[in-house]
Amino acid sequence: MLQVEAIEVRYDDVPALRDVSLEVKEGEIVGVIGSNGAGKTTLLRAISGMRPVAEGAIILDGVPLHTLKSHEIAAHGVAHVPEGRGIFAYQTVLRNLYLGAFLRTKEERDEMLDRVFELFPRLYERRNQQAGTLSGGEQHMLAIGRGLMARPRILMLDEPSLGLMPKLVDMIFELVQRINREDGLTILLVEQNVLESLEVADRAYVLETGSLVLEGGGRELLDDPQVQKAYLGM
Repeated sequence: MLQVEAIEVRYDDVPALRDVSLEVKEGEIVGVIGSNGAGKTTLLRAISGMRPVAEGAIILDGVPLHTLKSHEIAAHGVAHVPEGRGIFAYQTVLRNLYLGAFLRTKEERDEMLDRVFELFPRLYERRNQQAGTLSGGEQHMLAIGRGLMARPRILMLDEPSLGLMPKLVDMIFELVQRINREDGLTILLVEQNVLESLEVADRAYVLETGSLVLEGGGRELLDDPQVQKAYLGM
């Protein structure tokens, strides 16, 4: 489905990603883990067209995404939920959700709105409230819901559990699994919460200082001594 082929991404003349290759197959949850500054966010930004690719290629079912603009990539079914949520604070919850469906017909928008409200009943309760007045957990729900409104083929989540209390972290990861299982949605998940991420991922990659150093099944990497020492404190 999605192939990232030996890409290099730079900030000015400094490489942030070097020779990074990975694959996301249809219907998978694929995790990308690593410490701060490893290049995880840069990877998602490159896929969604927010950062130019200096070398290599990004291909979605034969379509070279690295040659397209961000809105064209979105039209091909890639939805990016950024770190920090990126909601429109002075717009209502409903308006934020509608903005996620700007490429869809009214019928598709209304269908996805029902699904988002089924997944997030709290958003239905808050639908006419300004997004900036929501709690942190509710804003995370809104950011994911807005990504789903695009009816994507692949949903990219950047640190969806960041700043949440443990109870809400569990809820977010349960939701990721539910969307994948019930809707068949392919998910690329970037997370610092290594334990939770590897528990839900079918496969995962480990980034260190802009390079891939490990890959394997989620449970397999949980048992890897290098991962346990570096990220789980074992």
